[in-house]
Amino acid sequence: MIKAALFLWLTLQAVSPEGAQHMQAGVDAHKQGHFDVAIKEFQKATASDPNLVEAFLDLGEVYLETRDYGAAVTTLKRALELSPDLDAAHLQFGYALLAQGYAEEAIPHLDRVHALAALGIAQIQTGRYEAAVANLSAALVNRPGDPDLLYYLGRASGLLSKRSIDTLVAVYPDSARAHQAMGENYLVLRQMPQAEKEYGEALQQRPDLPGLHL
Repeated sequence: MIKAALFLWLTLQAVSPEGAQHMQAGVDAHKQGHFDVAIKEFQKATASDPNLVEAFLDLGEVYLETRDYGAAVTTLKRALELSPDLDAAHLQFGYALLAQGYAEEAIPHLDRVHALAALGIAQIQTGRYEAAVANLSAALVNRPGDPDLLYYLGRASGLLSKRSIDTLVAVYPDSARAHQAMGENYLVLRQMPQAEKEYGEALQQRPDLPGLHL
């Protein structure tokens, strides 16, 4: 909070009195949960001082909170044009892109600031399941028991497992492991005759596979 206030104070020293007034009014309205007022004030600040990165950053944050993701993307893109190394803008821009369905574009911004949870979600959406599992597992260490993280980690793990099995069956369709995998799938579906047939095929090739007789 102290750092944020100091950054704001330093920023306001370089802006016009009108821009500073709108910025302060926007910050106050945001704190009070008056998002419509905050948006209008930050918009006036950007109009008054088009190079004031903090105004675009704060405006983008309010757009995110009000789920106006399209406006957030446009606003935060401008913030990054003004200050390419501003991590706070990269973080919010990544969130906005992901919320808009642009997972591929969001990844470098989320990766830059180590936003592991959001990064893992974006990686699920782009088929990078191994990386998603790693990042979501790391995020879960810091937020153990988080329902959303548990869901996405389970989803990433399940999709990774499915892709592995699909590759196994496609590349080695007559292998013992492929028949074993098919047998397990049929068993889950309670299709016992088909499961029995697949397990039998696997046993003919490798009767010593652990657990297969059971």
